[in-house]
Amino acid sequence: MLGLQWFDRTVRWRQLKEIGFAFSMKIAQWYDTYHELLQYRDNNGHVRVTEKENAPLCHWILVQRQKRRGNRGSTALSDTQIKLLDDIGFEWESVLTDVLWMEKYNELLDFKNKHGHLLVAYKAG
Repeated sequence: MLGLQWFDRTVRWRQLKEIGFAFSMKIAQWYDTYHELLQYRDNNGHVRVTEKENAPLCHWILVQRQKRRGNRGSTALSDTQIKLLDDIGFEWESVLTDVLWMEKYNELLDFKNKHGHLLVAYKAG
C-alpha cells in the first residue's frame, strides 16, 4: 500500500488544473465560479450572495437553482455538482426572496399602524 490520501473531488480538480489539465471550458468555468462561491462563504459564513455585492456570482447562483429544477435550456447539474453545492450549504430556494417579502410586509404594517388603513398610493416611475 502506498499510503495514498483520498482527497475530495474539489482538491483533485484543483490539482489537475494546476498542472494544465484540459477540462471542457464549461466545466472549468463552473468550477472557477464554484471556487469563487467557496471563497465568498469562507469570508462571509454563508452563500447568500446579493446582486449588490456581486452581480455575476448572484446570477450564477440563480442559474444553478434553475438548472437543478430543469428550468434552464442548458445542461442540468451533475450529481457531483449538486453534492459539491450541498456540501457548502447551498440554498436551493432563495431565502432572500422571503427576507425581502417580510421587509415589504413590515413596511406595509408600519404604514397601516401610522395611517390606519392600507390604501397606499401608487407612484409610477
